[in-house]
Amino acid sequence: TDLDLRADGTPAFKGGGCSVRYVRAPLDPYDIKLNDQNKASVGTIFELLSDERNYPVFIHCQAGADRTGTLALLLEGILGVPEGEIVLDYDLSTLSGECERNWYENELIEFIIDDLRSVHGDGDLTYLCRARAEALGVPASSVDAFCRIMTE
Repeated sequence: TDLDLRADGTPAFKGGGCSVRYVRAPLDPYDIKLNDQNKASVGTIFELLSDERNYPVFIHCQAGADRTGTLALLLEGILGVPEGEIVLDYDLSTLSGECERNWYENELIEFIIDDLRSVHGDGDLTYLCRARAEALGVPASSVDAFCRIMTE
């Protein structure tokens, strides 16, 4: 499955005799705000990720850094990946040739984490990411199915 987080674009996989399902779920870069577009997109994403028949899934945006990195933060947080590792993964997205962020510049990820805390209160990143998914209308059963698929 080709999961495209851009608002517009063309499928990443074309021809080649392979059958790839194309799904567009546009997200805001740097944040998964509680707005209608993100609610619809995150719902689509979890509907896709909670069904193992959709795997493997290629998740991307334009550069693979901002929207993809933000979604990776949410997904890794839900899975219980330690915050330090999530921050490092987000920093690694600066290696994209299209990305203009500086290595070790954590301001963007700190902005995202601060937003999660301002809306959902104190707690570890797992709690905050699960709370954001719930606030975006993702059923707990979809979150649980995603976690089961990713940890089996």
